Amino acid sequence: MHKYFIAALFLWFWTGCGLVGTEIGRIEINEVGTTFHSTQLAPDPTAPLELWVELDLEFDEELMLYYTIEVWKDSVQISNQRLDGLNPNPRLKSVLTEVNGHTEWSFEGKVGEVDLLQKGTYEVRSYINASDIPSLKLNKAHLVLRQ
Repeated sequence: MHKYFIAALFLWFWTGCGLVGTEIGRIEINEVGTTFHSTQLAPDPTAPLELWVELDLEFDEELMLYYTIEVWKDSVQISNQRLDGLNPNPRLKSVLTEVNGHTEWSFEGKVGEVDLLQKGTYEVRSYINASDIPSLKLNKAHLVLRQ
């Protein structure tokens, strides 16, 4: 009985206490480059817009990977951030495999947030910069927008 109580308490905390907000938008980038990928959304201005990543990647050398993220409202840029995609806080669902110098890694995590000022439609734009290594393979690289 005690195990079930702990599991129910954990589930309530995880979903009810706001550790992970509700997804309100997603940008599927899946490539390294300087071409912006974007989405539009109408978030609640009383809560910050949380910036999460979902990554599934493979590489053979030391890697740096950054998301450049811009937030626009009515043709005015309200945020421009360069965030480390490999060091989110918290990091969830992490699966890391390293064999003979080859790394396969998948996880999701929060990399930042943006305070919103008013109601309306916002455009979020993003692209990924990464180390120039031929072995890098992005199986999945999404920016997830939550509140």
